[in-house]
Amino acid sequence: YVQKGVAYWYIGVCATQIGWTFLFTFDFIWQSLLLMSLVLVTLAGCVVGSYYQYVAAKKTFLEYWFFLFPFAIHFAWILCATLVNTNVVVVWATASAVTQITVAICSLALLHACGVWALFVPDRPNYTVPVVISWATIAVYFELDNPSALISGTFDTTTILSIQYSALVVCLLMPLFIFIRLSVSLYSKCATKKIDAMHVNAEGELESSPSVEIYRAV
Repeated sequence: YVQKGVAYWYIGVCATQIGWTFLFTFDFIWQSLLLMSLVLVTLAGCVVGSYYQYVAAKKTFLEYWFFLFPFAIHFAWILCATLVNTNVVVVWATASAVTQITVAICSLALLHACGVWALFVPDRPNYTVPVVISWATIAVYFELDNPSALISGTFDTTTILSIQYSALVVCLLMPLFIFIRLSVSLYSKCATKKIDAMHVNAEGELESSPSVEIYRAV
């Protein structure tokens, strides 16, 4: 099922990753962002395709760690790296401070949206994506705790603190959402087992009722 899910997407992952390595090494800034975006798209194909095959085959959680987790963590990491590179390109293009701060805010919002989508949209949630997003955003928080001269020279302290604490909020929301999703999943499983047990008991009582015994005797 893994081969069916990954299909030819992984060839695209390898090809675009190789292309990105060369472009990034020789400082082709916006071209490397383009290739990284293609890496992200092809990885998304691997993750989504593998997910549907995994659900259809009704595989165990252990098999997820061996076969799907590597693609999921690679996708989540490239998602974060793509947004970081997007901000790098904006700075490289000498965009205005307003444009830079707008792109930064949109990047955090997109990371938050992707984490929520991975947890609450699929029938079987992907916990890897929000964990990586939490890790990446806490890195942003600590990076802005001691900003570089370029950042300090472009933005005032209030703006820097606003982005720093926004990153921290996204970081803390991911574990909270994971806890909520786990709680909902556990509650659903317990409720399903309880309903199944009630059905079994009801069928047992029906089978042992006097009317059924009389009907069978006749």
